[in-house]
Amino acid sequence: MNKIKILFVASNPSDTRYRFFLDNQIREIAQLIRLGVYREGFELVSDWSVSAAEMQAVLLRHRPDIVHFSGHGTNARGIALEDERGDMKLVSKPGLASLLHLLKDKME
Repeated sequence: MNKIKILFVASNPSDTRYRFFLDNQIREIAQLIRLGVYREGFELVSDWSVSAAEMQAVLLRHRPDIVHFSGHGTNARGIALEDERGDMKLVSKPGLASLLHLLKDKME
């Protein structure tokens, strides 16, 4: 049986107004999976402090079925990843959608 791989992508840039407790979020997700009836059908992996420049490599390395992003963002401007200094770099929804679309056949 092939497991469904869930990739938890975390980004908490240093220059954001609020700091999130991302470790609590992944712990809650892992606990819910462990308690689930179909727990053997899922694999939870994570990548932390993801930068905009490495997002493609992260997706190709893990080849997830599901991507869960945890971090900052806005409805209008997209998600906040990090730059090379750990500061915020916004990635637009269309830009992220294009990346996922380009990689969809390579991630299966």
